[in-house]
Amino acid sequence: RAAHQVAGWSEGEVLGKTDRELFPRQWSELQAHDQQVIESKASQTFVEEMGLRIFQATKGPLFNEAGQAIGVFGVSRDVTDSLKAESERQQLLEALRESEARYRRLAENGTDVVWVYDLASQRFTYCSPSVERVRGFTVAEVLEQTLGQALTADSYARVADLLPYHIAALAAGDEGARRRTIEVEETCKDGRV
Repeated sequence: RAAHQVAGWSEGEVLGKTDRELFPRQWSELQAHDQQVIESKASQTFVEEMGLRIFQATKGPLFNEAGQAIGVFGVSRDVTDSLKAESERQQLLEALRESEARYRRLAENGTDVVWVYDLASQRFTYCSPSVERVRGFTVAEVLEQTLGQALTADSYARVADLLPYHIAALAAGDEGARRRTIEVEETCKDGRV
């Protein structure tokens, strides 16, 4: 955005105006930034709020022929939208982390066995610690098993028959297919079912 749009004036009204005239509410902050640049004799970057917009301003000193800093030049970029998008992204990531932590606590402290199975690799990618109490296998042992090794032959056959239908329903956009409950029998380390 052009500076005149931020100030709410036409381009002609902005020409020849000082920061103090354009931004009276922010002038003291802008003046302090300019003073820092002059005193440091080096370019610096600041975040400056102008009304509802936020700018990243890079300012540098202007020197006379004697090498004295006599003023400041600057380039500002409106970063309002990118800061807002980043803030929203951070909020979403935090909500996701909280949700994952909540579900992990449920899975890891519950009495039921919760597992995630990757169809492509034909391996479990997650198994809750309760598996050791229920089936006698450690989590590490379960992660090495295939579905056929974890289930009884009848349960595996039932899952193998139903799975293609569930996958097709998901591919067709059937949201109900995301949550299907199939009771299965799993084998225990000591041979029990």
